[in-house]
Amino acid sequence: MTFPEPTAKTAQKRPFWQYLVAPMLVISVGLHGALLLLPTGASDDEWVPAPDPEEDGIAITRSNAVSPLASNPASSPTSSPTSPAVNSSAKTNPPQRNPASNNSSTARSGGAAGSRGNRSSTSSRASGTRASGTRTSGTGASGTGASEFRQPSSAESSSNAAATRSNPSASSRYPTSDPLAPVLDYFAVFETYRGTVPVDTEEIEALKDLWLTGLKEAGVPLAEIEPDDIQPLTNLDQIPYPAAICLPQPPAIAQLLVLVAADGTPNPDIFPLRDTGYTSFDDQAETIIRNHDFPKQDAPVAYLVDVAVAYDGDNCQWPRRRQ
Repeated sequence: MTFPEPTAKTAQKRPFWQYLVAPMLVISVGLHGALLLLPTGASDDEWVPAPDPEEDGIAITRSNAVSPLASNPASSPTSSPTSPAVNSSAKTNPPQRNPASNNSSTARSGGAAGSRGNRSSTSSRASGTRASGTRTSGTGASGTGASEFRQPSSAESSSNAAATRSNPSASSRYPTSDPLAPVLDYFAVFETYRGTVPVDTEEIEALKDLWLTGLKEAGVPLAEIEPDDIQPLTNLDQIPYPAAICLPQPPAIAQLLVLVAADGTPNPDIFPLRDTGYTSFDDQAETIIRNHDFPKQDAPVAYLVDVAVAYDGDNCQWPRRRQ
């Protein structure tokens, strides 16, 4: 294999600076990397101070309300018509010039100090307005006299009338008679309707024996009371039914057995024989028996009590259906 002979161009040597290009490039990259790794501190120009709560905060100043007697001396009965009283605020804070002009440059300067200047100018304007209003009312009082009181204007009279119409009295909103009371009484009874259970004579006699046997086993002194010794009692108060609305079934007469002691105290064990068909009426019948004033006897007495319901099926009204 033969190689080509070197020519004059290939045999010529490269300049010396070309050999320095690669080392210089490596050195420059290393210097740049070293500069990037050096830690640097923050500049003083970039430091932002913490906000001052006194300058940047909102200041709230409370001012005492001016009473109507102090602002209007004519309404005071002790003031003199020739020498009207002048409010002290008018002397201390005379509105000689607009305080807003004093603080205009401060408001244009910006920042927290400007906001404080605006607030101070606002309070100064308010105090100056109150003082000027006080002197004006005092001048008017000297002409009219202190003995005359201020008459309400037509606008105030209309506002008072509107307030009266918008705020009715409690008695008008809560009438004494509730039109829904009869309906509520009807539903209170209707929801306890269960119908009557027919009981024949033989069952009644058996229930009487069962009731007396239970009292004897409980140790209640009966003085040898037999079923035939039970006395009927029918002069008790009726069960009230104030709603004149017809019930699905006329309530029956409730019959209950009660043992009354010699001193007239009824035994709490009241035994029902026949019910009215409504649970609410049955409960009221037992309450009437417990509250009844029984006469005193020489010995305990057993009663068969009849309690009727004050219900008139001929004069009641059926609930109306919606058309």
